[in-house]
Amino acid sequence: MPGRALQWFRRRGELVAYLASLAIACWAIGYWALSFALSPFGTDFRLYYASAKVAQQFGFPHIYDFALQDAAVRALGPGALWSPYLNPPALTALSLPLAQLPFGVARLLWSLALMAAIVAGWWLSGVGHDRFGRLLLFAFVAWFPGFFALLLGQPAFLIGAALVGAVWLDRRGDGIAAGAVLAAAVALKPQLGLLIPVALLCGWRLRPLAGFLAAAVPIAILSAVMLGPAGWHGWLDALRVASSWQIGKTYSLAGSVGGGWPAIAAEIGVVSLVAVAAWRHRSMPHVLTAGLLGSLLVTPYVSLQDFAVLAFPAWLAVAADRSPRVLVAAAALWLAGAYSLTWGPGPLLLVELSWLGWLAIAPVAGLP
Repeated sequence: MPGRALQWFRRRGELVAYLASLAIACWAIGYWALSFALSPFGTDFRLYYASAKVAQQFGFPHIYDFALQDAAVRALGPGALWSPYLNPPALTALSLPLAQLPFGVARLLWSLALMAAIVAGWWLSGVGHDRFGRLLLFAFVAWFPGFFALLLGQPAFLIGAALVGAVWLDRRGDGIAAGAVLAAAVALKPQLGLLIPVALLCGWRLRPLAGFLAAAVPIAILSAVMLGPAGWHGWLDALRVASSWQIGKTYSLAGSVGGGWPAIAAEIGVVSLVAVAAWRHRSMPHVLTAGLLGSLLVTPYVSLQDFAVLAFPAWLAVAADRSPRVLVAAAALWLAGAYSLTWGPGPLLLVELSWLGWLAIAPVAGLP
């Protein structure tokens, strides 16, 4: 009898969570649609689009020229405000086809591509398409970092979908393609995947590592050729400007410990945890999760919306194990992100460190 009562409450609790997540997700999509209509330039995509316009008119060596960026953004229309474009040339190149279209059409297509990446990552993760699986999808859309990233048009979703896609390809014996897909996505926002090749090496995932390098090296060479010396100097100058912004340090481990030697020691510790976790478990989901967590922890510049990428390895973990401990950990991640503006970065960093630490010390058979 107690078991049946517990099962009844569990089913009702799942239904309540499902309906609540669905309602919040519908509100989030409605808010996105409203902002699309009322604030057409309130998105980071305006910077990607403007950088592509600069590349188209003046060439890639000039995409980090602040004056040209400002002029290209303001040319979009009244209310379009400039801020420095800091992303790699790969994101500019990806935006070039969209720059041939009117801004509103281009933004819509970009947003639809990001939504498709979210759904593809959720589908390929194997988390399930039953009510509980759909709950996890709706909960992601209702999660503040995910909603905020979608509102801004952030490419983090492409990296998350690539991570799940890499796991899917590797399970089908195509490790080379898995690594290449990862490299192409990480090239759009490298700070989110800095330690992924380190994790692949330590986890002895040689075929995915070979695929990663086979794609990353040509992308790096092509970027260097397109930018030229002047473009590289402009990019480095732009990054130096961004390094002084406190907003980019708030959610970084280095910013939380105050910089200096404590930050260096903490980052060395994170890299060590990534290496140990990847070496001990070696399965593709665990290796990539360790690399992603480590990258978010050691990067000197990270924003709240970047943490949306963590939903994708969380889906992989729940797909492998729906036990209470995994679900509690997923709920802790959701709460830490959802209330990060109220609670600050501490809980989110603690969840990241706990997740990475558990990967490093947990029994191999005890992980999903």
